[in-house]
Amino acid sequence: MAGADPGGEGDGAAEFRAFFDRHYAELARLAHLLTGETDAADDLAADAMLALWHRWDRVRAADHPAAYARGVVANLVRTRIRGTVRERRRIAAFWDRRP
Repeated sequence: MAGADPGGEGDGAAEFRAFFDRHYAELARLAHLLTGETDAADDLAADAMLALWHRWDRVRAADHPAAYARGVVANLVRTRIRGTVRERRRIAAFWDRRP
């Protein structure tokens, strides 16, 4: 993983920790607004932070890292909603085929 510092002691790790502390609550609120679910929002914000950590070199080089992070949350929410819709369609199709 280029640039990531899993040991947590490099400058990148300290910078990421500061970013996390500053933006986690904001990302969780955004996820909550998009999903309407508190627990899902917390999970999505955590997943977004993990994805950001894995790409921290790219994120920290971005012009607006917080906007990049919001985009990650929006994409994760979109993926979650699509999965939910697919599952509901499968369930509906199953019940429609039953005699």
